[in-house]
Amino acid sequence: MPDAGRPHPESTVAVSQGDGWRARLALGFTYEHGRSRLAQREHEGPLVVQKPLYPEGHGVCQCIVVHPPGGVAGGDRLALTVDVAQRAHAQLTTPGAAKWYRSGGNPATQQVKFRVAAGAVLEWLPQGTIVFDGAQATSTIHIELERGATYLGWEVVCLGRTASDEHSDRVNGGSGLTSSATTHSFGANVHCCMAAVRCFIHAWA
Repeated sequence: MPDAGRPHPESTVAVSQGDGWRARLALGFTYEHGRSRLAQREHEGPLVVQKPLYPEGHGVCQCIVVHPPGGVAGGDRLALTVDVAQRAHAQLTTPGAAKWYRSGGNPATQQVKFRVAAGAVLEWLPQGTIVFDGAQATSTIHIELERGATYLGWEVVCLGRTASDEHSDRVNGGSGLTSSATTHSFGANVHCCMAAVRCFIHAWA
């Protein structure tokens, strides 16, 4: 939470489950008086952020993004948007591994969009993602960086559950997982890593 007596704008809208969860979370970070702050948040459906933490001091605002259902099933639609203003430093993570469950036919989607202003820093450090056999999902991440901005992020995907006799070859053949990332930067510092366990690893910087 921001400083006592200075609540940040927050909007909450209830959304019924229907054929799948519809969830959206928008966060905005600013830098004021030597402190990075969560100045704005809006959420719709089961996608929320916990109380901001400062384990590295007031200069870095850490937030934990939580999806209460605990996993993504067929028909779910998740969207996360983050804006980091000049000089602010935001660090985002998740409380545990995300799970993409077997789909009954309806595909699931996750869309992430980050915008980082000049002189600002954004760290996107989620726990890994476990893709179940039969999942049908699309995950995209779009990053916009102004000159002098810094982005550090990773995406780690585990294809299959070995304890359940699921392996990457079976998951690839029986699942429709599509993952993509785009970055637009102008004189910015970018350090990213995307990895699929037992399948592929690549990185760019």
